[in-house]
Amino acid sequence: MPDLPVLRRQGGLVHFPFPVRYQQHRPPTRAVLAAGASAATCSCSRRSTFVIGGGNSGAQIAADLAHDTQLTWVAQRPPRFLADDIDGRALFDAATARRRALDQGSTDTGGVASLGDIVAVPPVREARDRGLLTRRPMFTRLHSGGIEWADGTRAEADAIIWCTGFRPALSHLAPLQLRGPRGRIATAGTRAVGEPRLHLLGYGDWTGPASATLIGVGRPARETAREIADLLG
Repeated sequence: MPDLPVLRRQGGLVHFPFPVRYQQHRPPTRAVLAAGASAATCSCSRRSTFVIGGGNSGAQIAADLAHDTQLTWVAQRPPRFLADDIDGRALFDAATARRRALDQGSTDTGGVASLGDIVAVPPVREARDRGLLTRRPMFTRLHSGGIEWADGTRAEADAIIWCTGFRPALSHLAPLQLRGPRGRIATAGTRAVGEPRLHLLGYGDWTGPASATLIGVGRPARETAREIADLLG
């Protein structure tokens, strides 16, 4: 590693969306976007827009677009909304309890996933309560003008927005050869096991419970700052 005493790397997920495999009769001629690019590059007003994905990104983008587009929300399974009164603090507590149980060898509590997939933030709650978030099952193929389901039903699409998750942006660290079989770097807290001068923040539960959230990242960030200060003496 270069002669820097400590390297701290934060976040880096949105630029590496998971690729989606699907059948194509012909390449789509419409806009096909990932969630991170949708707000900046998609002018979807009054257009036939498909939002693909049943997590937070899919629900929130669908809710934003539901009022002035011909929206179709597509996901592999029915949406699981968290209770309306659950906020970031509750998610952090659930993630922390799971991490503690796993560290102690206790039964996996399921963490945030046990509560649901979608946080009912106000825009999502409003769109859901108005009946604007009706989920359709996953389609099987794309054609030049839109999408097609397994039963042969077709729909035209002016824009398709993929909200199917993100991978850690770690390619810049490839020369260190620290990534494991799942594409992650083994960590003890936020410190890389194979390189004690490298700390990773904000990538998800594997770098601290709920650390990909604004509330959850605070504790591992403070602990990392103290550890680096101790190392630098």
